[in-house]
Amino acid sequence: MRKETAIVIAPGRGVYGQSELGYLQKWHSQKQHFLRGIDTHRIEHDRPAVTLLDSADKSASARHAPSRTASALIYAC
Repeated sequence: MRKETAIVIAPGRGVYGQSELGYLQKWHSQKQHFLRGIDTHRIEHDRPAVTLLDSADKSASARHAPSRTASALIYAC
């Protein structure tokens, strides 16, 4: 009997902090359609848009660190 093999890739949480603010605009400004899709989904679920979070003047733990927020920012980046 032949056994099938699968590979599961599950990225870790990582960090999105003060030094990453502005990353989306700086490195991914040409991907507005992609970012708009993420923002729309988050807004529909009463969560702040990643582009809004990324454009903040300074990082705030209460706003940027919760897993639902940090994971979306890391995914978008």
